[in-house]
Amino acid sequence: MKQGQVVAAYTYSQTWAWATQWARTLIIRGLRRGDRVVLALPNSDDFVGAYLGVLLSGGIPAPVPPLRGTEAADSYVALVSQRIRLLDAKVLVVPEEQASVSALLPLSDIRHLAVITRRDLQPTVQPIPPDGCEEHPALLQFTSGTSGNGKVVQLSHAALLAQTRNISEQLRLDASVDWAVSWLPLFHDMGLIGFLLTPIFPGGHVTFLRTEDFIMRPSLWMKALSQFHASITGGPPSAYALCARFTRDSEVEQCDLRRVRIALVGAEMISLESLQQFVDKFRPAGFRATSLLPTYGLAEASLAVTMTRLDQGTEFDSIDLESMRATRTAQRACGSSSPNGRTRVVGRPPAKRFRTGGCGRATWGTSPTASCISRVARKNCLSSAVAITIRRIWSR
Repeated sequence: MKQGQVVAAYTYSQTWAWATQWARTLIIRGLRRGDRVVLALPNSDDFVGAYLGVLLSGGIPAPVPPLRGTEAADSYVALVSQRIRLLDAKVLVVPEEQASVSALLPLSDIRHLAVITRRDLQPTVQPIPPDGCEEHPALLQFTSGTSGNGKVVQLSHAALLAQTRNISEQLRLDASVDWAVSWLPLFHDMGLIGFLLTPIFPGGHVTFLRTEDFIMRPSLWMKALSQFHASITGGPPSAYALCARFTRDSEVEQCDLRRVRIALVGAEMISLESLQQFVDKFRPAGFRATSLLPTYGLAEASLAVTMTRLDQGTEFDSIDLESMRATRTAQRACGSSSPNGRTRVVGRPPAKRFRTGGCGRATWGTSPTASCISRVARKNCLSSAVAITIRRIWSR
């Protein structure tokens, strides 16, 4: 969607054909198995086609934030150039209106870099059969740098498949009734893995809004949920707060949110005040507080680490920091570990193990903004051990 209007719609067969066009073009441009492709694209059909096309051609996609507007900022071009050099990427994919970005320094100094837009696509009717192994890389994800300097994480096909299966099972996704709506940027793991790859696993429906449209008019998110009778969405607490603050009462009256059964909350420290404001604002539209599902995830674990149980709702506890330090007890946050995963809460180096409180009940009091050490099991590629460093204690 663009500015609240549907600009493109694809069936799964049309999506496959669209991805095949991108794959054929990349192969013609000389892309080989294992070559890295940087995707500097906004939420659009270009991103979906290019990402899947890179996988189909045997390449490794590496999404980065897109350039906003038609004129390239020096700092942005420098950032993209740095990441291209870091990955030794062979291809850069940008929106059609930014095709000339390759002439700008320092991008123009990178030798053997092909810049591709949708205008370069080659029509094809010849299918490209998938040819790869589950252990091959399927994503190079740049982290947000919450726990320090940002870094790039390499995730395999098997790891992504295991994660989408986990999320689908935990949320009990049903392709016949569920419809997802997301404005989250597809270069971010919550947008890409959570709302592009996960709906694909059961063959579900998803509508994407442009991130910049949501920022300019947060109410477009709620209107899209109502328009498509959506049942699943998600965002950080600040996004829910923006909707509560900038959606007019007259707009709330026009929304029907009764079908929203899952509203994931993550990517930031959970704020009781923000979520309560959202619930109070949209309760007249049929939104239920139990639909809010706080989660915790990070790129190193292929997104989700813990998730609140369905229909449990949010629970907040007041924590006595001094008592916690004395007893070395940490409250379990953001729900339970994902299936086949284990989570351990540790202190700052030298690491001290903490006893977890709550007996499996999702309680609040800690807001983990964490660094992660994940060990991927060879057979099922699930994060089997995640060490979480508690960085901040939140209490009210």
